[in-house]
Amino acid sequence: MDMSRDRYVSMAEARERLGVHRQTVYEWAWRGELPSVKIGGRRLVPMAWVESQVGRTVRVGRPRKS
Repeated sequence: MDMSRDRYVSMAEARERLGVHRQTVYEWAWRGELPSVKIGGRRLVPMAWVESQVGRTVRVGRPRKS
């Protein structure tokens, strides 16, 4: 990844834009499904990747009780 050309966002910003739980983005990074770099203790995600995924995520959860 070329840091000079790409814009990177924090894991927190990535999860907010994707609308997923905090743990989800870390699991994706750990499994290699989310490209990221670690710089000075911070893990950063290419903004281009985040934008390509917006609207593609599926929320899964327990059905709500009526």
